[in-house]
Amino acid sequence: MGVLLSPTRFAQRHFSETYALAGEQLGGPWRPLSRVEPEARDVDPEMPVAKRVWKLETSVWSERRRWADSGTFWDSEPSMRRALEADLTMARTGGGLDRLMCRHHLPTYEAAQKAGKGGAPAALVDSLIQQVFAALWTHHEMIYVTFDIYAAQGGGDFTHIQQNFYKQLLVDVEWIEKGAEELNAGVWDGLFVAINAVETVKAADDQYNHMKGLNRQEFVSFIVRAAIMRHIQFGTLSDVPEAIEQLLVHDLLPRVRALNPGLAPPDHFRDLACYTEDTHDVISQFTPALRIIYQSYACGANEGVGDKLHDRKLLGMDEWFELLEDLGWLDAQFGERLASLCFVFSRLRVCVEAELKGRIKMLQLSYEDWLEALVRVAASKALPTDAECENANVVDGGEFMIMLQTQGYSAFFSRVDLTLCSSFRLMMDEDAGPLWGGLARQPAHRALEHLLTWMVRQMSGPSRTSTLVARSELRLTFPDVTAFRKRNAFKHLEGL
Repeated sequence: MGVLLSPTRFAQRHFSETYALAGEQLGGPWRPLSRVEPEARDVDPEMPVAKRVWKLETSVWSERRRWADSGTFWDSEPSMRRALEADLTMARTGGGLDRLMCRHHLPTYEAAQKAGKGGAPAALVDSLIQQVFAALWTHHEMIYVTFDIYAAQGGGDFTHIQQNFYKQLLVDVEWIEKGAEELNAGVWDGLFVAINAVETVKAADDQYNHMKGLNRQEFVSFIVRAAIMRHIQFGTLSDVPEAIEQLLVHDLLPRVRALNPGLAPPDHFRDLACYTEDTHDVISQFTPALRIIYQSYACGANEGVGDKLHDRKLLGMDEWFELLEDLGWLDAQFGERLASLCFVFSRLRVCVEAELKGRIKMLQLSYEDWLEALVRVAASKALPTDAECENANVVDGGEFMIMLQTQGYSAFFSRVDLTLCSSFRLMMDEDAGPLWGGLARQPAHRALEHLLTWMVRQMSGPSRTSTLVARSELRLTFPDVTAFRKRNAFKHLEGL
């Protein structure tokens, strides 16, 4: 066996082709071109070499800020503040939340109510609301991350936490006190029903609230009400903002983090793995193929016609799962829960979810959102490293994974040095690891390139088991993707 190249040298040797779109039309075939030797020129050795300056604003992500409510590439502080303000305002509308907070926070409120004086002065109520907002704002990123985790489960409406997963949240954070009169399961069930029964102006201002789960503003209401229940009604505190802080810092967020190692706000992963020059370069190589795939699947479901919420130019959750199932990416190691989270975490935060424009962005991914979802998949799935590809004598991760699929686990690994693939095999046998905040087996852009070659190789051939073509001959067209989808549609029907 020859000398094992470092991942860097291996990448340079195997992935130095340049990529181009044949013709100017997007529908033309995508292919990596053979390397062309540059024309020899006289170069002044003392002339400084111009270095390319990479900028996010002109990268493959450039259009994302036009799509985002924040007007940036991130969930910016101003946009997140608008979101929390909108959610808290909606939670307070007609639901008695103000009265509940005042009754447990302002000693004079209930006495004034009984005396017919209308309760506490408006200035005191406004001050309390500001303090409650401040307590929530301190932890707003993880509040919304927690909401996304539980809303994404169950295969239903991923913009609401369904009752089963509301109960799962209570179990996970150990809030149900069995046998107790105060905080038993029945009390928590009653809270869920009470929040959904609130007589707000839902028909107009909260029109997408189906009242069978907790949407985002109802989750904010739940946090405030749970804090009052745990730490004031059945606790020792008398200050609502302090109770909220206690609930978030000690009762909720540490337990959610413990159950989801590496959990971090979405912007952390974007900066670490998406918004980098290396990731930009990988995506740029595959952009024509990626555009074809996105456009083909975005109009693939029976949605969009006459439906204001489903744009046939955007990719919905059903279409996302269709793509993953067609590619064979869903397995014991990368299951439906993590696949849903890849979708949900890749959306930039919508400021007002009750508006049509915001609702559309919550239900579907733009092209750039979808790119982020692919980066998250690459960071989550068991994929070979450059060194493992060399050990298996394959040119890229796509060839590696297709050979593994077609030959079978035992046959494939019988011909490679197992000591050089041990971490890959271990990852295959385990559930996916940290939620995009922990250490990775390889740089994000290398994992992404292996994932994208796996995707394009599957779609470019007549069948998944076809003889692998050389990388320089890879092509992808709209008819290729259409044929790929049809083949998989027949397989799905045969499996029914």
